[in-house]
Amino acid sequence: MKKFSNKISIESLQRISIPEGDVLKFHSLNDKSFSNFGEAYFSFIKKDAIKSWKKHTKVTSNLVVPYGRVRFVFFDGIESFHEEVLDGETNKKLIVKPGLWFGFKGLNYPHSVIMNLIDEVHDPDESEKMNTQDIDYDWNEE
Repeated sequence: MKKFSNKISIESLQRISIPEGDVLKFHSLNDKSFSNFGEAYFSFIKKDAIKSWKKHTKVTSNLVVPYGRVRFVFFDGIESFHEEVLDGETNKKLIVKPGLWFGFKGLNYPHSVIMNLIDEVHDPDESEKMNTQDIDYDWNEE
């Protein structure tokens, strides 16, 4: 991940176990990675579905998978790829800075849930998109 270390970071999340069901602490104003609140949303992705490719030009994403399992793939725009798998058990948050192409694949049946907290309100003109087949990446490789 060395090549991507200035664009991607991983933080551990605090899981609080209680008999009625755990609490997963996702974000706090005190987090070192916090810059600004824009909006938060959930994406649902079906098993084996792929949502790719997107590159934010200004927005930083804070991604967590509270339910299911998702493979995130990052592309530098030239030749290098980096993968991270998040699931409901790893208690990790991916922080993705602007300028990287990324996509993701659902690995859990029937679906997985991704929460994304971004530091600006969604603007459809802020990001660039490409079709899945536009970048030569084998999504079937495990």
